[in-house]
Amino acid sequence: MKTKSFLLFFCLSILLFSFQATDVKISVYIDNFKTEVTEGLFVNCRKISDLSIIVPITEEMKGYDMFKVELHRFGPDEDIIAAFKLYDPNTKEFKKKIAPKESVKLMVLEKEGQFTGSDLETNTTIFPATSRTNQVFCDSHDLKKCSFYFIVRGYKKTGEKTQFNEDVFDKGTDLSSKSVVFKSWIDRTVK
Repeated sequence: MKTKSFLLFFCLSILLFSFQATDVKISVYIDNFKTEVTEGLFVNCRKISDLSIIVPITEEMKGYDMFKVELHRFGPDEDIIAAFKLYDPNTKEFKKKIAPKESVKLMVLEKEGQFTGSDLETNTTIFPATSRTNQVFCDSHDLKKCSFYFIVRGYKKTGEKTQFNEDVFDKGTDLSSKSVVFKSWIDRTVK
C-alpha cells in the first residue's frame, strides 16, 4: 500500500512540476513598470505614460527557427495579430544580446510626447503601412473588438520556398500561455 501511495504521489509531483515548468506567461505593465495590468483592466491611452511587457526567454523558444511576441486584438468573431516582435534565434545578434537573458522588456505603446517608438511592428497586412502600435491600440473604438492579449508563438521552416525564394513557415506553436486580457475602450452604456 505504501508503494502505491508513494508512486501516486511521485507521479502527481512530476505532473504538477511539468505544468509549472512549461507555463510561460508574459507580464503586462503600465506607467514605467510601476503597475501590473490585471485581467479585464481598461487601459486608457490618455491616462498612462506607457504600456510595456516582460517576456520570458526559454530554451524551447531558442529551438525554433523564428518566434514572435504577438499582440492580439479580438472580439466575439475575430482574433487578429495587431502587432508583433519577431526574433530569429539563429542570428548572431540574438545569440549575443537576447539568448543569455532570462527575459526581455519591450515597449508596446510609446511614451506620450516621446518619439522612441514601439518595439512592436504593426501588422501591415491588416492595418495601413503608416500605422503605429499606438494607433492600432488607442484608436480601436469598436466595442466588440477592443480586447487585447499577448502570446509567444514559435515557427519552424517547412522546407518550402515562396516565389521570392523566402522560407515558408508552419502555422506555429504556442510557447506561452495568453497574458491577461485588457481593453482599450470601455462600454459606458452597460449598467
